[in-house]
Amino acid sequence: MSKRVLGLCISLVLSLAAAGASAITTPNKGNAPPVAGPVDAFRNNIAGLTFAIDSGQFHGRRLAGLYQFRGILRSDLMELQPALEDLGKAIRLDAKNPENHLQYANVLAKLKRDDAALAALNKAEKLNPRLPALYMQRGYIYYYRHQHRQALSAFEQAWKLNTKDAYSLLWIYIAAEKTSGQGRAALATRIADITLDEWPGKLLKLYVGGLDVAQFTAELSADRPSPWQEVEAHFYLGQFLNVNGEREAAAQAFQRAQGMHLVEFIEHHLALRELEARLGEL
Repeated sequence: MSKRVLGLCISLVLSLAAAGASAITTPNKGNAPPVAGPVDAFRNNIAGLTFAIDSGQFHGRRLAGLYQFRGILRSDLMELQPALEDLGKAIRLDAKNPENHLQYANVLAKLKRDDAALAALNKAEKLNPRLPALYMQRGYIYYYRHQHRQALSAFEQAWKLNTKDAYSLLWIYIAAEKTSGQGRAALATRIADITLDEWPGKLLKLYVGGLDVAQFTAELSADRPSPWQEVEAHFYLGQFLNVNGEREAAAQAFQRAQGMHLVEFIEHHLALRELEARLGEL
């Protein structure tokens, strides 16, 4: 979801402008330091969506789209029950839209209602089996249930649908390390379409051994990453450290990722899940 929020909000601006709603703001993706701004922007967006929904000017699929967008934003803010209600309304208004079922599954997964989330993903898959995001979400669910082989299969399916997607490859490595310790081998024949010296390929360069941790950290600092690159760097560095047995350093990386409060990114929420799992082990 995280990479889609900006585009969703831009589309929303056009719809709400026609309805006379107040302007929608979008999170800052530039080089400003991470602050509370994205959360404030999301709340402004929710207010604009609520205005549009309550205006009575939208019906059917257009109204479903507004509920879907508001549900996504509420999910990012971890307002999970209201998010679930919004997405349930979106499904009732537009049950043939696989994105509604996918976003509904995302919220169920955050609530740790994994079986219900998988059922929602199955509905999305029946409507459109070529959505990489649904296989990624299925992979996350299986991964955090410690069903790593099923997770690996889901991430591989996502990659087959988009062989230029570095994020599915990162998760193929992580899941392969958990199942067989052969993460690098799993990537060896799959990285031809990725530019390893550009983001997010540089994360894969770490994973395949082109950089060690110290080199990766030094290059990241020299590149002056944007906040969204930084949160991804912390999270995926944490995963790399974790599968290589450096659990304390991994926990610190997850804390840095979650502590940036970039709630629109899946890595923020997965870092929180990693930290919760560690608390449960104490």
